[in-house]
Amino acid sequence: MPNHGPLEAKPAARLLFAAGVLDLLLLYVLAGMAYPALKGPITALLPAALDRFALPIFFIVLLPPFWLITDVLAGGYSPGRLALGLGMSDSSGKHMSLPRRFTRFLGKLFCFGISGLRFGSLSHYDRLAGTVWRCPMAPPTAADLRLTFLNGKLKGRAGALGKIPGFTPDKPLRLGRDKAWSHVPLDEPSISGRHCEIVIRNGVPMIRDLGSTHGTFVNGTRIPAEKWVTLANARDFSLAKQKLALRP
Repeated sequence: MPNHGPLEAKPAARLLFAAGVLDLLLLYVLAGMAYPALKGPITALLPAALDRFALPIFFIVLLPPFWLITDVLAGGYSPGRLALGLGMSDSSGKHMSLPRRFTRFLGKLFCFGISGLRFGSLSHYDRLAGTVWRCPMAPPTAADLRLTFLNGKLKGRAGALGKIPGFTPDKPLRLGRDKAWSHVPLDEPSISGRHCEIVIRNGVPMIRDLGSTHGTFVNGTRIPAEKWVTLANARDFSLAKQKLALRP
């Protein structure tokens, strides 16, 4: 989930509506396939006047266990949501905890899921549980991006920007050798004290060299000082000899 960008309420609601319709159609087909084998026990439980409605009633009875499986046990993944690339998280971008998923399920059960089928806004049970819906098509937030070391003493180390102490998405991420200034202090002699900065603008990472001695490189090409350069399609970038990557 952390690799998915967060959706705003309206597009999330529309995608959830489409996913809900797909789930209902699939469940109805499955109910229809199982119904012939279960018709006898089902009709035996119903008044004779309702026999002709046995299949729709059987379908409705299947909805709560289906929601329990998909929304609680499977972490919010259903066939319709998987088809549309939808996943749920909490506001910090982490997988929703089991208590939050169960709270959401109870809210959905209370209104039988009807308030979830809306185009303009999220359901009350999504708001109650603090659900954030995510999709690969949505741009990642700064907190979703991961800084990875590709060589040197820290090769293989990686971490989400949102977990870097002192970093906030509304300000540049500072990299350099100066421990008092840098969010990511780098103990490498060729790296300047205040080497470069990275910002996220509309989901696009940008980097700026701050007049470092040995330069900042994007895909092996040195970038000019004091000029923002996009990292959107960058394979990697380097602070002098230290090679890194910034990816969802």
